Amino acid sequence: MSRRSVSILVLTAALLGLLSRAGGHSQDVPATKVKRAVYFVRHCDATELAVVLARHFKGDADVQAVPAGNYLLVRAEAGVVDEAAQLLARLDRPRAVSVELLIVDLSTPSSPARPRRSGPRC
Repeated sequence: MSRRSVSILVLTAALLGLLSRAGGHSQDVPATKVKRAVYFVRHCDATELAVVLARHFKGDADVQAVPAGNYLLVRAEAGVVDEAAQLLARLDRPRAVSVELLIVDLSTPSSPARPRRSGPRC
């Protein structure tokens, strides 16, 4: 077994240990109906997304942020975990940046200055 495989197994075992210790409303659900998931956040902050999910699901899901790895641990009924994954896919996107630039040409005093716009015209 390679060193990388061992690292992955250790990480998986650690994550499962964290998930099994997770508290919350979902512990009232029989263990056969509980689903666990790890969501690696790519574009946002895991802590902020955990707050959003907690508000959205209002106790139906146990969501824990792991800021050091920027990922979320989600534990709930299967349908709720699937809904959380869909919601996270919509929320965890690169933020759009809009830039508008106004250039004024003041180089020749004989001609009137006219502004030139660059960027989207909405």
